[in-house]
Amino acid sequence: MSRITRLAAVPIALAAIVALAAIVVPSAIADRVWTAAAHSAGAASGTHIEAAGPIRLRLFPSPRLLVSNVEIDNANGASLLHVDRAKLELAWGDLLAGRVEPRRIELRYARLLPLPRSEEHTSELQ
Repeated sequence: MSRITRLAAVPIALAAIVALAAIVVPSAIADRVWTAAAHSAGAASGTHIEAAGPIRLRLFPSPRLLVSNVEIDNANGASLLHVDRAKLELAWGDLLAGRVEPRRIELRYARLLPLPRSEEHTSELQ
C-alpha cells in the first residue's frame, strides 16, 4: 500500500469512528440523561416524573431528548399530568459538563388528570 493510500485511509477511518459514535453513544446514555432531567425537575416542583415509553437522545444538529408516555405524579403518588411526547432541548456546554438543564421543553398531547376526591383539597403543587 502506498503512502498516499495510507494517508487517505486515516481520515476515512476517523470519519467512520465518529459516525459510529454518533449512533451508539446517544443510545447508551439516553436513559441516564432522562433520569437526571426527571429527577431535577421533580425535585424542583415536588413531583415524581417517570417515562414508560422509549427515550431517545439526538445529538445533531443540536442535542435534544425525545421521551414518550410521561407521567407526572404529586408527592402523594396521584397522577397530575400525562404527556404522550416530550422534547427537551439541551445545550452542548451543559452536556459536556455533565449537567442536564433543558433550555426548552415542548409537550405534545398533554392531559391534566383530575385528583382523586380525597386529595382535591389537601394536595399542593410546589
